[in-house]
Amino acid sequence: MRALLIILVCSGLLSCGSRSIVSEQELKDYIINPDHGLCRREAKNGIDMEVVYRPSELVAAQQVAGVTDQKEREKIIRNFDSLAYFVIKLSRNGQEIENAYASDNDKFLQATSYLSSGIAQDLYLVNKGDTIRALDAVYTRMFGAATATTVMAIFDTNVKDLDGSLTFCFGDTGLGLGLNEFEFYTNDINKAPTLNLN
Repeated sequence: MRALLIILVCSGLLSCGSRSIVSEQELKDYIINPDHGLCRREAKNGIDMEVVYRPSELVAAQQVAGVTDQKEREKIIRNFDSLAYFVIKLSRNGQEIENAYASDNDKFLQATSYLSSGIAQDLYLVNKGDTIRALDAVYTRMFGAATATTVMAIFDTNVKDLDGSLTFCFGDTGLGLGLNEFEFYTNDINKAPTLNLN
């Protein structure tokens, strides 16, 4: 009886530390499900904001597609795994945020310039009093074809090594939104399933 109890406890402990492996689409669906704590939404000044934690595996998957050399694949995966990614989506009336300025050429250019080069300075993470500034932010102009403006923020940290709460801060200086904070929990991040990229 005691041996059975030890086996059950050991197998339970082993299963607690392992993350399930899912398909790319299943992982995308998982992170946008509000029940999993990896997607936060807020509305302010008529603008809808959504911040989503993006697992490094999803970013690396795009880069390793078609790479057949195993060592090269592993190198790419390691490079992406050392960084943290969050996607922020901004929309007004179901459209990309910069479309609100389309009738004023100067304001439109200011908005697109801010999104493409200035916004990275306004994005940072806070964990236990430590501030982690964004290394970069990637904005892709969709020319009205999307329902929201999307910017991916890149941070020089592996959030899986952190613990407790993790606050994504958007201290906007270009769109009139001011400071916006979105709280995530590293426990939720660490529970997310993973992809098999090998």
